[in-house]
Amino acid sequence: MKKVLAVILSLAMVLGMSLTSFAEDHKPVSTDEAVVTVNGVAAGATVKAFKIAEGKWNDQGFIGYEALEVGGVKIADVSAPTAAEITEIARKVDKNSGIELEDNNGVYTKSLEVGEYLILVTANGTNDTTIYNPMVVSVYYSTEKSGDKNDAIGGVVSANDNFIVDGEVAYAKHEVPTIDKNIVDPGSENSKGDDTAFNDTVKFKVDTKFPTYSDAYTSADFNIIDTVSKGLTLDPASVAITVDGKTAVKDTDYTVELVDRTMTITFTNTEDNRYVLDNRGASVVVTYNATLNENAGINFDKNTNTVKAEYTNNPTTNEKGETEEKKTYHYTFGIDAEINGSGSTITKEVYKINENGKVEIVEVETDNVKVEGPLPGATFELRKKSDGSVVRTVVSDANGALVMKGLDAGEYQLVETKAPEGYSLDATVHTIVITASYQDDGLLKDYTVTVDGQDSTYKATYTSEKEVETIVYDKVSSLGIKNTKIAQLPSTGGIGTTIFTIGGCAIMIIAAALFFASRRRAVK
Repeated sequence: MKKVLAVILSLAMVLGMSLTSFAEDHKPVSTDEAVVTVNGVAAGATVKAFKIAEGKWNDQGFIGYEALEVGGVKIADVSAPTAAEITEIARKVDKNSGIELEDNNGVYTKSLEVGEYLILVTANGTNDTTIYNPMVVSVYYSTEKSGDKNDAIGGVVSANDNFIVDGEVAYAKHEVPTIDKNIVDPGSENSKGDDTAFNDTVKFKVDTKFPTYSDAYTSADFNIIDTVSKGLTLDPASVAITVDGKTAVKDTDYTVELVDRTMTITFTNTEDNRYVLDNRGASVVVTYNATLNENAGINFDKNTNTVKAEYTNNPTTNEKGETEEKKTYHYTFGIDAEINGSGSTITKEVYKINENGKVEIVEVETDNVKVEGPLPGATFELRKKSDGSVVRTVVSDANGALVMKGLDAGEYQLVETKAPEGYSLDATVHTIVITASYQDDGLLKDYTVTVDGQDSTYKATYTSEKEVETIVYDKVSSLGIKNTKIAQLPSTGGIGTTIFTIGGCAIMIIAAALFFASRRRAVK
């Protein structure tokens, strides 16, 4: 037994000596550092580290971590900081202090002492409108021998991840708010592009979401800004908003202001009502109406509606970010009208001409129709084929053109109701059909005007800025509606009754003269 105990004691001494030697080779010291890395942040941002826990050492080496009081807040358990603790420190920490990390094209690094750090990001407002919530990263000692002198390991944290506490997502570290806009019940079946008529009402739906702000934000603005072209008139009274399915109250939860052609919806952010923070992460649905007015662009001259959201993206400054703009397009069509706005080529689908006139097709895009014998002054009604209602009354101009603007796609009937003086009325009921197709982004791809079965089709291509690049006249037809001049009917049957009338009057005059002459003689 003594021999066994001696052997055991010897082995213990050898093992102890080897452990001491290992500890001496790798004994941590207070000057140990390692590189920490923060990624998922756009280049040009300011990334700062604030120490919230530090390492402790004695003569024997590292003995543990100890939380620091920062802004009057101290983490209870450095191995498991809570979201509430982190956000409270983020609110109270001196933002002018801290250690700034180096920007390596969007990867931020810095060699830091052993400890635990709060990471705060200030976005570059010019190029980055992201909301960055607080993060935590540590420099710690590895539990496995790595071969490094002191085995200090630098942590890596990504703003693309979520902040998770006890297995639950507390808030997103990195968030880029978005917004979307659609046309409600479009006749084109394309929610980004549709056609309508003058004075018709169109309905829009906007979908967005309040950011998932952390508690580091004590105040947060969120505004929806909608701007329309001169051809649309917004109706601020029609605005209706739901937040997570619950109706928001106007003038309590939000306000609406219309200036020129821009409508701004501002969600309440006062000490009494922090509406966005109280509903952080909630889905927001906004609906409202607009009317197409008579300033609207015709044919390929689009009427654009643009929407974006503006929001707070820094908990300590008044900086704001903006979502990517989203657009919808409304079109309205014209006959014998500009193809793409003021000064552009006039389309020539239908003309009023006299009985000697003709319409000649010339294969030149800028002068595709030649008219001879134009007949001004003829009055027509354009009626919906479906119910016969009159949508336009038009009089042929000096060129014989029947200019009709602000038409929806659909089927119509063109009826002459009054002929020019001296001409007979055209009794034919003419059929006009307008059809259109759209690109996925809502831009008008092409449209066709068919008059009594004759097609005129126009196709557009666009630049990367979504402006019309070219318009191709795929087919061009023009209908000439003739009127016959009313001629005087010829007199027949010789001299007629005129000579008898004259003779009768002469006889009556002679008889009267003889009567008075005979009476005078009788009196004498």
